[in-house]
Amino acid sequence: MIRFAKSIFRFIDRYPLTPFFMVAIVAGVCILLPPDVYAGPGGEVLEFAIKSRVGRIIFGILGIILLPLFLYIVIAEWLGIRKTRKDLDNLAVTYPCFKWIPLEMRIRRGVEAMYGGWSTGDLSPARAFLTEDYFESQQDILDRWRDEGKINVTDIRKLGKVQPLHVVVEDGSNYSTVTAKITMDVVDYMKDAETGEIIKGTKETHSDRDMLWTMIYENETWLLHSIGDGDESLAFARITNTVDTRYLDRVSSGRAAPELVIAGDGSEIAPVDAMSDDVAADEETPVVEVSREKRNH
Repeated sequence: MIRFAKSIFRFIDRYPLTPFFMVAIVAGVCILLPPDVYAGPGGEVLEFAIKSRVGRIIFGILGIILLPLFLYIVIAEWLGIRKTRKDLDNLAVTYPCFKWIPLEMRIRRGVEAMYGGWSTGDLSPARAFLTEDYFESQQDILDRWRDEGKINVTDIRKLGKVQPLHVVVEDGSNYSTVTAKITMDVVDYMKDAETGEIIKGTKETHSDRDMLWTMIYENETWLLHSIGDGDESLAFARITNTVDTRYLDRVSSGRAAPELVIAGDGSEIAPVDAMSDDVAADEETPVVEVSREKRNH
C-alpha cells in the first residue's frame, strides 16, 4: 500500500489536475458520511464503511475510481520492462554484453556483496562490481559513520525479482547503461556502536523494497554507477530506450569513431554524425546518461 501511495503521488506530480479530482472525491465522501461518525472513535469510520450500506457504496465508488490508476501503473511498468527485455535480446545478437541473464546474475552478486559491505563497513569485497567513483563515495560514507560511532546493519532476507527498466546504448560521449529494478525483503537500520541503541530504522523486515540500480559498461564489464529510489521505476519504464548501435558498429568494424564536438563552454556533446537527419531535435532524453569524462558521484 505504501508503494502504491507513493506511485499515486508521482502520478499527481506528472498530472497537475489530479489533486483537484482527488479533493472533490474526499469532499464528497465527507459530505455523505453521517455526522455521528465523526463524533465516534477513530475506528468507527472503518466500521461504518464495512457495516453500512452507504459506507460500502462510497468506498466501493472510490475503489472503482482508483482502480484505473492502479492498473495504469502496473501495466505501464510491465510494458516498459517487456520492451527493455526485448531490446536487450535484440542487442545481444550482435553485442553479447547485453545478454540479460548474465547481467542479471552479476547484479544479484553485486547486491549481496554491496549489502555485506554496508554491514561490515568495508566495501572491498564489492569493489569489482562498482565504478571507482561510486566505490570511493560509498566507502567514504561508511568511514564517516565509523568515526561517528555508527554501524549500519543490513541483512537480505530474500532477493526477489531483478527486472530491466531502461537501456541506453553507448555513443561517442556516454557509456552504455542499463537500469534495473530490484525487489527484496531486507532488514536495514543504523545503531550506536557502543550502546547498540537503534538510531535510525527498525529491526523489522522491510518487505518488497524496490531499488533501481544503474549499471554502466566500462572496460568490458558492467559496473554499478548509482542506486535510485524504487518509486522512480514507472518514470524509467515510460522512457523510450536508446538503442542506436551505429557508434558501436563503427568501432567494432575497426573504423575510426567520430570525433566529439566541443561546445562553447567546453562541454562535450554528441558526435556530428551520431544522429540521423530524420530524428526529431526534441526527442525525449534518457533519464540517465553517464559521460565518459564527467561522472556523477
